[in-house]
Amino acid sequence: MPNDPRRYRSRAAPNEETAVDEATLTEFFLAARYGDFKTIKRLFDIGVPPTLTEPSTGFTLLHYIAARGIGTPVHGLLRRYAFDFLLRDHLGRLPSELAATVAENFALAGSLRDLELEQADRQGVTLTYRPRPPATER
Repeated sequence: MPNDPRRYRSRAAPNEETAVDEATLTEFFLAARYGDFKTIKRLFDIGVPPTLTEPSTGFTLLHYIAARGIGTPVHGLLRRYAFDFLLRDHLGRLPSELAATVAENFALAGSLRDLELEQADRQGVTLTYRPRPPATER
């Protein structure tokens, strides 16, 4: 079924389609929202792809981590699993942009931005960021 919301294409492996049952999908994104790294790691180990995208927002695990400003336990996951740092949500935001603008965790934003730039260089793409809105006068 081409429009089945439980089927996702990974940009890391464009020819590979991953089927995830609804219970696993729900468990994964609840764990992502609340920073439950034990559950996330278990789901990765059973084959849930790190590039899984939530249909309603376009958020990946990295988007949730960035928006919540969760930095410390992330480094172990980033080293072990193949994340695509260049995936954007439905509003066109990269994880580093969410870390800076939503969570205001600038250290995490800088780390994610470095990883995004490294991946862009490896893939030979030009990385662009959304323009910042003008500062309002108070």
